[in-house]
Amino acid sequence: AALLDTPINDAQTEMVVNWVTDSLHAKVTTFIPNHWHGDCIGGLGYLQKKGVQSYANQMTIDLAKEKGLPVPEHGFTDSLTVSLDGMPLQCYYLGGGHATDNIV
Repeated sequence: AALLDTPINDAQTEMVVNWVTDSLHAKVTTFIPNHWHGDCIGGLGYLQKKGVQSYANQMTIDLAKEKGLPVPEHGFTDSLTVSLDGMPLQCYYLGGGHATDNIV
């Protein structure tokens, strides 16, 4: 399963991951934040401890470093496609909106 954005902190993110595991019988393996704000990336520390692979717009990575936040592992500039059980999950940077680094 992929998690797109996290709650604001590790404790709430753990609750979401546990719900995915217990209710959906799936394992969160991939994390992609929409942008750098805490309501999107606040629980990344917990996900990293669980070994979840994280991907983000390179601007998100740079802003997370600048702000002293947990930093996603893998960056992209224009687009990203990851495979989840053989299905493509596509993300695109089309320009700033709510945040300068937000993706769709």
